[in-house]
Amino acid sequence: MAKRRKSMAIPTPVDEDWQRVQAKIDAIVHERDQPPDKPARRRIPQQPPAPPARPRE
Repeated sequence: MAKRRKSMAIPTPVDEDWQRVQAKIDAIVHERDQPPDKPARRRIPQQPPAPPARPRE
């Protein structure tokens, strides 16, 4: 597969789109890898525990 890629070195619109996607992914991963000021899980508003649906009998 690596050999085949060298022969098709002409950049295609798909390759450019893929590069853009890779850049976005890299940015997101980089952002995620930074130590956050607050714990990441704190972003989700905490919900009170749900009351039991039905009392057991």
